Amino acid sequence: DVLTLDEAKTYITYWKDVISTLYTKAENEFIPHGFFIPFTDIMELYKLQKEVTSIELPGGKREDIYIIGVRAYFCLEEKLEVPLPITSAPLKVHGLLVAVYQKNPRVPGPDQFRHYEEERTYDLIVKVPSNREKNPNGEEETYSIYNVTRPCPSLCDYNSFMYTTGMV
Repeated sequence: DVLTLDEAKTYITYWKDVISTLYTKAENEFIPHGFFIPFTDIMELYKLQKEVTSIELPGGKREDIYIIGVRAYFCLEEKLEVPLPITSAPLKVHGLLVAVYQKNPRVPGPDQFRHYEEERTYDLIVKVPSNREKNPNGEEETYSIYNVTRPCPSLCDYNSFMYTTGMV
């Protein structure tokens, strides 16, 4: 769904009101604002919708699935030591993206990949090819978990109201 500018500003302010309590005033420029997500990552996830239409269940049986979206998980590259507030360098916050599916049968057509609120969603974690170097055994097992490693504030539009809203 799309938002009004006022709704977006309100949501951003709520986020910054909470997250800023983890930082001292001097560290405010390190507050995580968002993530830059390259279209190449988005397209890789989108390709899964066409390529993965079923999953293998225990016992070898297959079940049809319908990829209907993407979920973002927040994570830290390094362990955060308490006590808070954070008083050192910026947090190395990452966003991990995974495709999300639902299981109930669909009629082929425009609503086939629609998200149905009343149905449970599941993360799709499957092996995918990688451009990374092989491990010492000659294999590199990678999965459909995409690491969005370009967080804002390190890659931001500092003039956008999305960045400046709620700044103290």
